[in-house]
Amino acid sequence: MPDGSVFTDPKWSRLLEMCRRFVWSLRSANNRGAQLKDATIADIGFGLRYLVRWMATAGVSNFAELDADLARDFVAHLVADKANGSEEDVTAIKLAVHLDVLVRIHEQRAALSGTDGAVMPEHPFGGEAAYAVAKTLGSRVAGAIPPVPDPVFLAVVPEALCWLGERADLIVEWARAYHAKNGETSRMSNSYSYRLNRDLNRMWSEDRNPAIDPLLGWTKSGEELELSEIRRMRRLIHDLRSACTIVLQSMLGMRISEVAGLKAEPVDPETGWPACVEVRPSASGLNEIFYVRGRVFKGRHQWQEVEWVAGSRPVGTAVIPPPVEAILVLERLFRRWREARSLSDLILSSRAFWHDPAAESRPAGVLSDDLREGQVRFMRDFVDLPDGFRDWRLSTHQWRKSFAQYVVRSDERLLPALSDHFKHMSLAMTEQGYLGSDPELLGLLDDVATREAARLLFDAVNGTGRVAGKMADTIRENAGSIEALMGTEGTDADRLARLTSAVAEDDVRVWGAAWGACLFRPETARCHHQAGGAFDLAARRPRYSHRQPGVCCSCSNLLVAEIHEPFWKERLATNLRLRDEGRAAGEHAIAAVAAERVATAEAILRKMNVVMGGADAA
Repeated sequence: MPDGSVFTDPKWSRLLEMCRRFVWSLRSANNRGAQLKDATIADIGFGLRYLVRWMATAGVSNFAELDADLARDFVAHLVADKANGSEEDVTAIKLAVHLDVLVRIHEQRAALSGTDGAVMPEHPFGGEAAYAVAKTLGSRVAGAIPPVPDPVFLAVVPEALCWLGERADLIVEWARAYHAKNGETSRMSNSYSYRLNRDLNRMWSEDRNPAIDPLLGWTKSGEELELSEIRRMRRLIHDLRSACTIVLQSMLGMRISEVAGLKAEPVDPETGWPACVEVRPSASGLNEIFYVRGRVFKGRHQWQEVEWVAGSRPVGTAVIPPPVEAILVLERLFRRWREARSLSDLILSSRAFWHDPAAESRPAGVLSDDLREGQVRFMRDFVDLPDGFRDWRLSTHQWRKSFAQYVVRSDERLLPALSDHFKHMSLAMTEQGYLGSDPELLGLLDDVATREAARLLFDAVNGTGRVAGKMADTIRENAGSIEALMGTEGTDADRLARLTSAVAEDDVRVWGAAWGACLFRPETARCHHQAGGAFDLAARRPRYSHRQPGVCCSCSNLLVAEIHEPFWKERLATNLRLRDEGRAAGEHAIAAVAAERVATAEAILRKMNVVMGGADAA
């Protein structure tokens, strides 16, 4: 349940009884006449769990309160929760599974009349079928919710990354011990739970660790959870699993269904990498590019093998990109259960822990919904969201958009480790010339780059931020034309949408760097001119091999904003020191280069009205 309890707790007993009677009535007195198949009952159960969680959040205590107004609230919540733009297909059939539960509860009112508070007062949709309502929601769902808000991203992802270190190592060791004790206890006695709880309690008493102690039975609010040791162990496994899937989605751009479909076996006998990880040399031979290989299910009757760029490192170094580290943790976490049953899935379902590991029955692969709900629980239990976002609800589809946004930005608004990763991702993608074999993600990257360009132009014209660079001069000269493209009608969002359309027609995109934002236009891109002696009119991104502050400052595409001030302040201070040291040592060439950089940094900071503390560029 949303508050951390479970539906079988006493406080939910009345609503639980209504749900039980409702499901039983479908078996014994189905109003639609036909005998329901097991698969249909399973779909209804899935939709009912979703409805119950929403009822708890909305303060609805029974079915009798579910009138047409609340049904509209439920539909609005469903649309907001499932909306995802182009990243995932949410079909009318999938939406109807949730909506049809409300219709069936109303249809079963005769069978539920003997239960207090169980009879809905009216049809939730005025007599309209659930599928018909679901079809009308298609355009609203396709409206696309935004990326994960920056304050939420910078609270959730660093917490998830923390779990990949010391916590992961200890939880993996405990999981291995749990697997062994699980097998021993289930064969020794019928007192399975008693003995396993006792053994786990002894293990934790002997292996205390300040990094894990708070996670064994406490929420972030300080509330103690009343859990058996078995449930604590399973929660730890699930929480570590959730941390890993958050890292994979937020820093790799994968869909949740693609994360669920990753394979660990067979492990490469030479490198030891799981089956879903591969390392290949870059085009220049200077770097190693990490790839994650998986399956895409969207819009296909059969899955298709694809790969995603997961990061890069200089040849000869041992750095592991965070998404790859998350995969390695998941491989170790589930290895014992995978080996015991000859499974290949990277992530196993919860049912892997319910049976004797030596049993022949094999647990099914993990469901996307299990991973999605696990991420919501992880955020609820371990992340302190900033003011204004405490009621924000996670949708896993948003990670994909955030990934594209941060690769495009790659700026100093991100925490250092996150920023470095996304800069390396940009470098790897540009050097390879493509984004793995996921063309939709490449398209999303371009879309985000276009929207970011429009946003920067919008802010610059409206004077909401200080800017510098040659592009800033161009914007000032053409402010009237840009304002005409935006128009004056509607909200700022409407005006920004019109500007985005105009920017897309002119093929302008923004690509971030520590020193500024490149509003990329191929006909003026100095980095491509430096590389080939001419402008490459077919280029769609900066040439990273020749992209550096000196080149960019001579380029008409550069826009320096307030977020880039730290870079220019540091560059000014560093080159002031180098200039003075070079002059003192008689190194006139070094001093001349440093002096030129000082002059450039001072000019940029001066245009942004930054007080430089009396630096002397002479």
